[in-house]
Amino acid sequence: MGWLDNFLNKPLLKKTRPDFPPAAWKEPKSELELLERHIGLSFEKQIDFGDYIGQCGWDIDLEAGTIAFGDRLLANIQVIGRFAYFNNSWLWAWAAEQVIIPPPLLVDAMAIRSFGEQYEIRRFQQSTYPIQIDELHNFGMIAVGMFGADAYFMGDYGQGVGLFTVKNEALRNHRKDSTDRIFTTFPQIAANFNVDHRQALRCYLMDKGYILEEQRTKVIGSKGNEKCLATFDKHGRLLTLKS
Repeated sequence: MGWLDNFLNKPLLKKTRPDFPPAAWKEPKSELELLERHIGLSFEKQIDFGDYIGQCGWDIDLEAGTIAFGDRLLANIQVIGRFAYFNNSWLWAWAAEQVIIPPPLLVDAMAIRSFGEQYEIRRFQQSTYPIQIDELHNFGMIAVGMFGADAYFMGDYGQGVGLFTVKNEALRNHRKDSTDRIFTTFPQIAANFNVDHRQALRCYLMDKGYILEEQRTKVIGSKGNEKCLATFDKHGRLLTLKS
């Protein structure tokens, strides 16, 4: 899991804890809400992806719409955008001019733009702006969740870093999608990301097929005979997570 070293212990986005009871399920309408909606399952997928490809090299074929990781994996891609080292800026793929990107590879980036226009999320609408490289992980996890990708990849090409989502059946077959992974995956998220712990866990549990029961300081998830009990402090920070 060497890829985790790139962003663990890095600040992402911050949010004031909402009052209890939490609102009924609703469509996320901000970048942070999207991250909280998707971070659980996307983070889990990313761990499996890193385990699958290891330290392979990579090569993009835009004409074919694929990325090759050595002889380990050939996957379909969507191009999300790129980070430039010379001015620490982000550029959405739909605004790229120096590289001709085939329109079929821009579908997801364009959908993010449309989402930003619908909910007035400025960073999703602006073509380019200053950014910290660690924030590419935000965009990656959001895109994986929004479009059902199997993982995202940050490819360093010398002058910058390209962000792509990848899809491949081998990755899906490799997934360790057991429910007990919640107890190892989510504590990593809670310890390292500035997201609303309670909301992120609620979304993660629902993605894993749990039915939720909520109390002021607890979230109880049930899935058949399986249980997940989370307790939180008054600020919504995770205290315990157990079966």
